[in-house]
Amino acid sequence: MILERLERLGTREKVGLLLAAAIMLLLVLDRLLISPVLRQYRRIDQQIAVEERNMRLNREAIDMEDEVYRRYRRVADLVQTVESPAVGIDAMKAQIDDLAERTGMILISREHRQPEESVHYQEFYVDIREFEASETNLVAFLRMVPEIPGLLRVERMNLLPDRNRNVVKGSILISKVLMLAPSGGAEK
Repeated sequence: MILERLERLGTREKVGLLLAAAIMLLLVLDRLLISPVLRQYRRIDQQIAVEERNMRLNREAIDMEDEVYRRYRRVADLVQTVESPAVGIDAMKAQIDDLAERTGMILISREHRQPEESVHYQEFYVDIREFEASETNLVAFLRMVPEIPGLLRVERMNLLPDRNRNVVKGSILISKVLMLAPSGGAEK
């Protein structure tokens, strides 16, 4: 029945019907085959772009390896290792006493605080509750603190002027980063 109707159509209608069937076939192919494939290609292109960016970042990180190692070697000697917190506190107090003696600063009262623990290191504190020094001696002391091995630094400082204009009194909180040695002993 459909074939009989198709045979009755004229040439122009048959061409139009073939064109309509071809367009319908292309639309079906587009919806079922071409569009999904193109979406997949776009998704893969985006993944390639992301992976290229990651690869470029990884190459940059690898290229920085030597520089990072050089920087590590520069600061590795700054961090000291001690056998126990008591040894670390004693060493830190001795360094501060030595520095105060070399710079002419008088330590009237000082005590240590409990170390603050982190995953890889401990931070030790010595609280100089009262000191007395001339301005030049105090400046010399403060300048020499960062030069002492072991990441010694001034955390807080309070100054009080004295009647004698050349003398300064006050308090200083000093911290130092130390690592506890494994049970095998301390490294230097």
